[in-house]
This record gives sequence, C-alpha cells and structure tokens, in this order.
Amino acid sequence: MPELRHACTSCGGSCSGVRVRVLDVERANAIEAYAEAFAIEQPFDNGALRQTEEGRCVFLNAQNLCRIHARYGADAKPLICRQYPIVGVRTESGARRGIDPGCYSAFSTQSAEVLIPNEPFAWSQSQYPEPLERMEQALIAMLSASGQTLEGVVARLAGQPEATWPDGLLQRLKQRVSHADFIAAATHPSAGPAVRAGLLPIVSELQKNQPWQTELTMNSDFEMWALEATKRVIWLRLCPNMPSPMIACLMSILGAVVVASTVSQKDMQVSGFTAWNRAMRSPMFWGHFFPDLNAVQWVLRG
Repeated sequence: MPELRHACTSCGGSCSGVRVRVLDVERANAIEAYAEAFAIEQPFDNGALRQTEEGRCVFLNAQNLCRIHARYGADAKPLICRQYPIVGVRTESGARRGIDPGCYSAFSTQSAEVLIPNEPFAWSQSQYPEPLERMEQALIAMLSASGQTLEGVVARLAGQPEATWPDGLLQRLKQRVSHADFIAAATHPSAGPAVRAGLLPIVSELQKNQPWQTELTMNSDFEMWALEATKRVIWLRLCPNMPSPMIACLMSILGAVVVASTVSQKDMQVSGFTAWNRAMRSPMFWGHFFPDLNAVQWVLRG
C-alpha cells in the first residue's frame, strides 16, 4: 500500500458528514465555550460533534466553512479536523496512516506520500480475527497486482477463472441502484450536502431509466483511482460496520461500475465515486445492496 504525501488545506466544507470525536476533556470544554459564543445548542452527540438533519457539522457556516477556524484559528479545531483527510488506525499488525478516499481532493494524491502532521494524532482502533486479517491481506494483494482491472477484481470475487464481468452483472446492479430504496438513501438529508451533490448526476441518470450498455468501457485514470481508493478503504479499515473487508471491496468496486455506467465526464465520475465511497460506509446505504450473504451471491453470480 503506497503512502500518500498530501495535506488538504481546505475542502469548502465537503468533509461535512465525517463524524468528529473529541479526544480530551480540555478540548471538549473549549468546544462547549465556542458553541456558547456562536449560540449553538448541544454541540455534542454521543461524544462527537453534532450534525444537523442535513448531515452538516453544527459549526459550519452558510458557506460550509468552519466557524471555529474562522474566528479562533486552525489550532482551535478538534484534532481530527486538523489532520483530515489523513486518517490513522491501529490494527493487530501495527499502525496505518493514509489519505481518506472519501475526501474530494483525494483523487490528486494517488502517487505521493503522506505528510504526517507534526502534532498528536487521532487514531481509531480496529482488531480483526485471523480469518478476516488473511482476507484483508489477500484483497490488498489482488488490488495491487500489476495490470489489475476492476473487471478482474469482480471476476475473482465471483470465483471466475476468466477476468471477465460475470454474466448479467450490470443488469443486476442496475436493478439494485434503480430501486426506490437506493434513491432514497442517496438523496436522504442525513447523507450530507457533499454526498448528495456528488450522487445527484447518477441519481438523475438512473431516474431516466435508460438502458445501460452491455459492454462497460472505463477511463483508465478513473479505473486506476477506483482500484487505489478501494485499496485504501480496506487498508485503513474505513468501513468498520460492514461484515467483512470483502463486502467493503465489492461495494467500492461496484460503485465505480455504477458511476462509469451512468456518467461519462471524468470530473463527474471522480466526484460521484468519492460521494459513493463516503456514502457506502453507512449501513442504510450498503445494507440495501448486501443485507445478507445471499444478496452478495446474487449480485455476483445471479
């Protein structure tokens, strides 16, 4: 897994929707004081900065910029806000850091190293049992293979010897994403404004109910990014609520397929896949696709 050298200076509030936890009492007390200064009630929800029904942090202003940063400076923000989009996780095999592919600037960070913040770091914790750790290692190796393609990954996950799309995959996938439940999840206020905006072109095309092409063609830059982003999702364990890293891998790859099947402009593909990458971490979103293992088998094999 190559590390990435990039520091996001500002995303215009597009990191809204990220759950921000405050790690110490001193910082929590400061946040309470800032909330009082801005006349914000109940700044916390279960230990994290509260989000509105629209998925926005309560400290964002009308321009989606942080009010704490604007008035008190960058150092006043919670640690995770200062370090994002760099994220870190402590696992049974060691500490890992990388850039979250759910950041809308992450596409430009494919071939750089992580610039580690010169300050304390906010770590999440994740411990896999041995079978899931072996699965994770196998998935990362598969995604890192020279000349790998999205088609090859899906074929491997489906148990096919040939690196070709499983028969009927696109039709089954279209059936899933055209369902009213998916549209509702993609447009729900809790998804956050950036996610909804990124998914809007996809939803708009789905609602036209136009047939998908039987042969999928994909921009090579976008395909390389989809493979890299999927690898980061697994390596950084960004989907802790999913049953296994294989489900996370499949959800990410299928998101790239949906995007490539519905929109053709590269910038819309990148923003749509970024929005999908963030939305898929919600059980409301991925649960529509894979409520159980039978659903996984159906999508892959019919």
